[in-house]
Amino acid sequence: MRYNLVWISGILLGILAALAGALAQDRSTPMVISSEVQTLIEAQDWRKAEKKLEDDRAKCGATQAEKSCGVLLNYSEGVLLQTRSVYDKSQRSTLLNASADAYRKVLREEPGQEAAAHNLAVVLGRLGDTAGLERLYEQNETKSPQLAATISVTLGDVHDASGDWDKAYTAYARAVDLAPLDDSAKLRMVASFADVSGGSDQLMSKLGVWEIQAPDIAARGYAAIFQKEGGESTPAANEAIVHWVSQAAASRQISRERVAEAFGKFDAQPVRELMDFLGRLEMPVDSPMPSPGEMQSFLHSGPRIIDETPWWRETRERRHALAEAALATGRTTTANGNAVQAQYQFLVGLQTAPDMLDYLSSPPPGSDFAPLELITELAWLQYRNPEVLDPGRSKLREIIDLIIESKGMAYEARDYRAIQRHHTLLGEIFAAEDAWTGGSYGFDNAIFQLSGAIRAARQREETEGFYQPQANVKAQLAAGYHVAPQEGDEKAARIAAVLAALDSDDLKLAQDQLSALDEVAANDRPKELTAILRARAAAFETRVDSEKSDASVRKPPSWAMADTISGVDAPTLRRQKFKLLADIAVAAEIRKNQQAAKKYAQAALAAARGVSTLIGTEDVLRLERIATILTGGIVSPDQPPLMTIAPSGRKPDRERGEWFLVLPSSDLPFIASFPVGPLADLARAPG
Repeated sequence: MRYNLVWISGILLGILAALAGALAQDRSTPMVISSEVQTLIEAQDWRKAEKKLEDDRAKCGATQAEKSCGVLLNYSEGVLLQTRSVYDKSQRSTLLNASADAYRKVLREEPGQEAAAHNLAVVLGRLGDTAGLERLYEQNETKSPQLAATISVTLGDVHDASGDWDKAYTAYARAVDLAPLDDSAKLRMVASFADVSGGSDQLMSKLGVWEIQAPDIAARGYAAIFQKEGGESTPAANEAIVHWVSQAAASRQISRERVAEAFGKFDAQPVRELMDFLGRLEMPVDSPMPSPGEMQSFLHSGPRIIDETPWWRETRERRHALAEAALATGRTTTANGNAVQAQYQFLVGLQTAPDMLDYLSSPPPGSDFAPLELITELAWLQYRNPEVLDPGRSKLREIIDLIIESKGMAYEARDYRAIQRHHTLLGEIFAAEDAWTGGSYGFDNAIFQLSGAIRAARQREETEGFYQPQANVKAQLAAGYHVAPQEGDEKAARIAAVLAALDSDDLKLAQDQLSALDEVAANDRPKELTAILRARAAAFETRVDSEKSDASVRKPPSWAMADTISGVDAPTLRRQKFKLLADIAVAAEIRKNQQAAKKYAQAALAAARGVSTLIGTEDVLRLERIATILTGGIVSPDQPPLMTIAPSGRKPDRERGEWFLVLPSSDLPFIASFPVGPLADLARAPG
């Protein structure tokens, strides 16, 4: 048995506390256990708890409010009996059955009670009642997919415990379909795969989706397929180990230790060669390549590690997987501060990777092309570690030429993410060198490259739907126009930088850009920008400091309730309204002004529904806080996360009630959403 079905007392009491404030959907009765009964349950004083429930039940009558009283008491009785069963082993079965009956009474009165249905599933699981779990699953499959998925996982655990592997696997697979972001269901599905009678096709088809949602779990799935094939050279095993390397690299979990853990018992050629390749990457390197010329020599005529891995050399996909492994290893080594070793690892990756022409003729679907990533990482590494890799800055020109050549490849392939990364990197390098204009080719200057980065991000917004503020890039471009006014409109660039900084919640940068704007447009500064910044700063201070004046709570600025204002485009205005009104709502809630808190939380959510992209974790916290206010909860600094964050992949897509999320650490967006339930319903509601 892989999963312990015993409902451990400490876990149950934790759930008890969480469910004490649980909200039911629609007009259902909130499942709130009285504090007195909960205290008695936690103290294991069963007799007094039962007497308290009995006394309370005698006070219930026939009115609607009194019926709700009965529902709550049935729920409390179910929790009492369920908890008692953990301690009273001699009556375990009797107590669990009685607990199940109490939860069923709740559901007969109010079928939408998810807290009762969840607890009933736990009780049925402990009883091993597969038929009861199946019925409960069918009752919730359509109306509450997330709950149905949880029930199906419990059903799978029961089948797993009894050794019915095929039924367990089927139940887990069903849960994954209903709740694609539930990692626990994915893990169980992979764990049970080794014992099912079926082949690898079904799991393989799901793993392609998991590569985006959960690369580490996808890697486990590919390892399970390889293991089930016994390490033989079958098409499924060969495909699985190649995908495993890609996913282990994507999650930065690629190492000889991980290979040994996943495949160590198999003396198969792909495993031996992979272990050798990773070992070569980890061999200590004492000194960097002294010149770009030597780098080129290493890449084109040096000892090729790939020649010693003939199985991996056979196909483009296999070479690409090894290049991804080198890329991930180099990134980890860079983060650990060993620039010399990382340089070697990136160069081995470039030496191993497929030819650039392969990329142009047939880009890998849905994934980064490793050579472009390797060149970009190598250039960042060289540029940011000159004292170690390039003390005399003699390699800078050759590195720039390498990036420019790579950028040309990205343009030919219309890979706008790679284009944006190349432009941003070159822009930063040229800006640091004060090379704002001119250059040997006319485009090797900061203004050209920074403008290109902004254009590429705008193109990605048009084709992929998510917005990137690029506050620092826009501020650098404005600085370039200040140095070379003939190249562009500094005033417009400063305004764009202010708005981008406001979008990024970098209020200091916004103020710095406004101050710089005064130098070029002292008498023509857009008053709207000043008003937005002043209101945002005041609301933020009021939110974080309860001693501050609550003037912004009493009366937000007029622009926060307007549909349009001069000089600010509609999407930017909606983002600013969301941020401001959410901060005001939280400030009002902290000051116990519930009426104002709900009013501004509703207005903030309405603005958020018109926004495609959240900017940073602060926006996620804003959404979670206003959702808490609107569902009757209490905002607190240590409240648990409410939103689910998942990678979106190279071709992002979102549904109603979901947002793209842009984080500083990634130029690929994430998807942020509320789980199925009242919060998700709020997010999806029109207007």
